Amino acid sequence: MRELPIKKRLVFQLGGYDPKPPEAVYSRFVREMRRFETTWKVTARAAEAEVTPDAAHWTVVASGPNWRTETAYRAVRWDDVINDSARRSDWCRVPAGLLAFADFFVSGAFWGYLRANWRYAGFFLYPYVLLSALGALALIGGAAIARFAGSALVGMVVAAALSIALLQWPARRLFI
Repeated sequence: MRELPIKKRLVFQLGGYDPKPPEAVYSRFVREMRRFETTWKVTARAAEAEVTPDAAHWTVVASGPNWRTETAYRAVRWDDVINDSARRSDWCRVPAGLLAFADFFVSGAFWGYLRANWRYAGFFLYPYVLLSALGALALIGGAAIARFAGSALVGMVVAAALSIALLQWPARRLFI
């Protein structure tokens, strides 16, 4: 029996943990839709986005030689949650993030990610691997200074200062 093409869809998007205004989400969607059209030799048109406090939504019509699909697209806005979290200090966010990371492993969620899609698991690990690398860099710098100065206390102070400095500039630029 031949499968019928999908005529209507409803898509909900929960964006990543980076505050993007709805206009930016829509603009990226339209840009990538153009790529979709050229890659698959189809036609796709998106209506203008309607923005509300909780969502941005638009419809998309895509068609090919023997099919047509209409999609109602809903981008769920949670900017308030993300912005509220971003206002907290690193002294709160880093320990909370590490605790959440430990829970993710202990609960088995990470292994589910790994089974489902190893690339996404790598994407999830990125900030933690980078944070570990920056921490190791701070420890190596502190140990080198401790050896040079002949004082463990000086080395610990330098390691702490390096940790703070690395969290301020490289960590922010690398999206940790």
